Amino acid sequence: MDGRLQPFVEALARKIGEACSVSILDGIETVGVAHAPSPIHKMGFLLRPGTRMPAYVMTSGRVLLAAKTDEEVMAVLWKSDRKAITKATRTSFASLMEAIRTVREAGFATIEEELEVGLLSIAVPIKNRRGETVASLNMSSSASRTTMDHFCALALPEMRRSADDIGAILP
Repeated sequence: MDGRLQPFVEALARKIGEACSVSILDGIETVGVAHAPSPIHKMGFLLRPGTRMPAYVMTSGRVLLAAKTDEEVMAVLWKSDRKAITKATRTSFASLMEAIRTVREAGFATIEEELEVGLLSIAVPIKNRRGETVASLNMSSSASRTTMDHFCALALPEMRRSADDIGAILP
């Protein structure tokens, strides 16, 4: 991934008014490769390029894991130190596998307050021209400003368009 992604995340952040990032999977972690903060709101959690987070607790991680086989996902989860970050964090193997299977069916991931209290997050896959999921596009908002349903209704269509646009420039 390179600097060509930055204009996409900046444009989406401006359009929706919330933080936006692109991440890839590296073993059991997601790695941020592009980020644009909310142009309107201060957020506690910031995912800057280079930020590494456990895949199991990130919407981006769940989208990237959903592109893998159950066996590959299980291997990642067994290697992960699945500790609770908030009281809402899913940590059980069964619950995480259920969440990842749901992402596969829905085509996107949502997380409410699992990473940080008050943080809502949505992610969609970014697929290359061969249809392979190679990255994820994520947006975050605050539960004090919106509900997950409203956030999804507002952001998901634009996120999917942006993910398609990004995928079109990838090899």
